[in-house]
Amino acid sequence: MEQEFNSLLAIAAENIEGFSESKARKALEIMVKAYKKDGISLSYLNHNIGVAELIAKLKLGAEMVYAGLLHNAVKLNSDTQEIRKEFGEEVERLLIAKSRFVAALEGKKFQVGQYELVKVLFFSATKNINLTILQLTDKADELRKIDELISIGVRTQNDKNELIELAEKIYIPLTFKLGIYILKDEFEDRVFEHSKKKEYERLSSLISEHRNERMKDASSFVKAIESKLAKEGINARIYVREKRMRKQIVLGGIYDIYAVRIITDSVKECYETLGIVHGLGKPILGEFNDYIAKPKSNGYQSLHTTVITQENKPIEIQIRTREMHNIAESGIAAHWRYKGGEANERMDRKLTWLKELIQWQSEAKVSAAAVDFFENRIYALTPKGEVVELPEKSTALDFAYAVHSDLGNKCSKIKVNGKIVPLLYKIENADIVQVITAADQIPKANWLTFVITDKAKSKIRQYLHIGFAKKPSKAAKMFAVKTSDERIKFGKCCTPVFGDEIMGFRTSKRKISVHRRDCKELEKIKKDEMVEVEWSSQKGKEYIAEIKVTARDRAGLLGDVLNVFSANKADVVSANAKSAVGNLTNCIFEVKAQSLDQLQNIIEKARQVEGVK
Repeated sequence: MEQEFNSLLAIAAENIEGFSESKARKALEIMVKAYKKDGISLSYLNHNIGVAELIAKLKLGAEMVYAGLLHNAVKLNSDTQEIRKEFGEEVERLLIAKSRFVAALEGKKFQVGQYELVKVLFFSATKNINLTILQLTDKADELRKIDELISIGVRTQNDKNELIELAEKIYIPLTFKLGIYILKDEFEDRVFEHSKKKEYERLSSLISEHRNERMKDASSFVKAIESKLAKEGINARIYVREKRMRKQIVLGGIYDIYAVRIITDSVKECYETLGIVHGLGKPILGEFNDYIAKPKSNGYQSLHTTVITQENKPIEIQIRTREMHNIAESGIAAHWRYKGGEANERMDRKLTWLKELIQWQSEAKVSAAAVDFFENRIYALTPKGEVVELPEKSTALDFAYAVHSDLGNKCSKIKVNGKIVPLLYKIENADIVQVITAADQIPKANWLTFVITDKAKSKIRQYLHIGFAKKPSKAAKMFAVKTSDERIKFGKCCTPVFGDEIMGFRTSKRKISVHRRDCKELEKIKKDEMVEVEWSSQKGKEYIAEIKVTARDRAGLLGDVLNVFSANKADVVSANAKSAVGNLTNCIFEVKAQSLDQLQNIIEKARQVEGVK
């Protein structure tokens, strides 16, 4: 174990700013205590170290490395208060989320080959990209050590078979589309090792025979490249790496074991370096690909070529900029396009926007709150495995109406994960929901007190013939309450800000809800409940305002709109996007604003952004 831990320390020291060896050892102490308490072999600690090492290679920060060491601590009932004290609230929250994620996955039984549930779980995790990566690194190292884990009794052969199939069906496509190549390569190599054992062993033997000879050849060619680049004044880093086994090919009867990667400062230098490489060796026709001019679908960029050296040996060369290299090694999010309908296309677009949002956040150095892009959506399933997307805090009855109006109207009971639950049960990610109907069941007025979706409310009101007054009546008791009054709460439906015309109504003897005068919620209020309200002094006061933008979808749209908010000193609290007909996107932003004038200025500037309708 100490050898594995020292390897982690070396990688973390190179890649992770602010990494603490003492904190890492404290994490191991917590895991040792947990494993001893649960009667688990301490050899399992090598898996925790392996997860942390993969995260360190992805350069995702010290807190994520500690979370990797502790990734199964909450599942083993470790003290979360101790974790919070030693590593902070972010690590604690991430580990709790990881525990819930695993419980949801392990608590559902699905047939081999039916992976809709797993997709749903990863969709739900994308609102916290760190959770997605923590789960992926966990499974990548588990597959790497699966035989060892079976030998110490923490995994079975069935677990191994299922993990291999999950890697093929879910983890490899996901890591490719997210651009996390370190994990994608790891999954592919381990699947190859376990599913084609004889071929893997044959290749391993052949590679071993040629390894030293080919490394000598590669090193000699690299020295020639370094010398020529220095003469041309090109500053570049050059690495020789052993190619992944599935990528090693026979060229002229000699195994092409090693590849050379050259990292430059600019695109111009990439092409200049390509010319130098081709001058030092003979390019092989058909082995050149320009992924800079034509990037791969997931954003990958690099120049690929293979040349025959003066020693008559083939060697593959990759040339890219530092930025391209970072994206290639540990890209966070890009398109995950998979077969399906409109809902899948919408998810694909959300992932694209998530990538833009993360990039913008990094460049603008704004609050991480803006990255909670899917915070208000959850994904549940019908018993047949169909995915139903709902707003957060939706009830079981909202689910029924989301599937079909008649299903909601006739709903008498609901089972969630096989157990009867109240109709007002709050649906959670990956819940499997079965709606039980009765012929004599009809909607009830009290249903309106707990459903939250517009569809459910509309269908219940429609069935019960509940209507509204056309216009809000004036307040029966004409007295003014200032917005500084502690009884005041601002309506989230219309989010009034200083400068709006407003009206209030009583929600209890002491509470008053304030809305814009054109808010539709006022149409439902009786006149004797209405209260006149007026703005008090607003110096330094901030309000949460909601801005909706409809725009033609294009690369960079989100960043351009967000920059308008930054330029006008309005902090973004949250962002959400939904695809619309005709390649349009409806974007809803919550921002902190001080006045209506500020908002109007933002809206005017946003209208000038290319594509905004």
